[in-house]
Amino acid sequence: MAPNTENMPTSSSADTRPGPARVNNEGMGKNTIDPARTRTDRKEGFYVEAPSRASLVTATLRRGCCGCPPVRHVRNAPSFQHIPHITIGYRVGFSLRHCLASLFTFHNESINIWSHLLGTMYVFSVLVSFLRLERLHPNVDPIEYKAILTFLLSAVACLSFSTCYHTFGCMSERAFKFLLRMDLVGIALLIWGSYVPGIHYAFVCFPRWQSLYQTITFLLLLLGLGGAAFTDTHCPRQSLFRTLTFAFLVGFGLVPSLHWCLLVPAHIRSIFLDNLLGMFLAYGVGFFFWSSRFPERLFESKKGAAFSFDLLFSSHQLWHLCIFFAVYTWLEGILEFHHALHDLGCVVLRADGD
Repeated sequence: MAPNTENMPTSSSADTRPGPARVNNEGMGKNTIDPARTRTDRKEGFYVEAPSRASLVTATLRRGCCGCPPVRHVRNAPSFQHIPHITIGYRVGFSLRHCLASLFTFHNESINIWSHLLGTMYVFSVLVSFLRLERLHPNVDPIEYKAILTFLLSAVACLSFSTCYHTFGCMSERAFKFLLRMDLVGIALLIWGSYVPGIHYAFVCFPRWQSLYQTITFLLLLLGLGGAAFTDTHCPRQSLFRTLTFAFLVGFGLVPSLHWCLLVPAHIRSIFLDNLLGMFLAYGVGFFFWSSRFPERLFESKKGAAFSFDLLFSSHQLWHLCIFFAVYTWLEGILEFHHALHDLGCVVLRADGD
């Protein structure tokens, strides 16, 4: 006996059975949930669970905008781009034009890019005013002028190299590795550039110590540049060596800092200690986030989660903010030391002398 098909639903009839409302999107090859039809309707006697906030964000990212390809899940990104505990928001195989357009889209590098792009603009504006001799004492001498200039140029280099790495590193593996090395070189330059004016002003009244510390920090710069340029960016052991090298370069700053505290009077220490401690605190907190991968390590994105740290407040983003805060704090401290030196002179600074 032939089956009775008179009352059987056809493929074009509406599906009113309980469960998620579905629509066949052309070209996608499978049914997907239609948010417009997803609702709770007690009168019609069925319940449909609304999509989570994270799933809606992910769906928006997948569509792409500003002419850019959609971003990808970590499963669809090449291994060289993988960021531990970050699962979504990857730009894969972007062209130069797409990378520039992605400045105005949202992905897992957006905050990294803009935090240091805006930082570059700020430091560059300070550099321009510095070249015009603004904010400087009228009696500034060439040596201290060059010391401050070294710090400003190193900060511009570090922040701009970082911006380029996070903007264009998704183009290819070759671009990624080259720009990563430039990013690491920028970090080494900033560490050394921070030492130059600090040691100049801290020991300007103690020339023997000044020469010794400037020589040591220059040798440390060579060590940092070697670690940045000649270590394998994807070898865990060499990455650990590079991380410890940078930590040592920053940590060495405690030696001249403590020495300076022993050389100058207490009332002089109290003037400049806030900026010095602020810089070390910012670097220390930033290094903690960078090395620990906190908070995304503990709160890794999961399907259906209301919030994840893939796009906002990840460890690297917090590291970037700490770096900029350290640069800003140290710049203000240098300028304060600059004016105090010309106002007080070495007679006051050497009160508990060499």
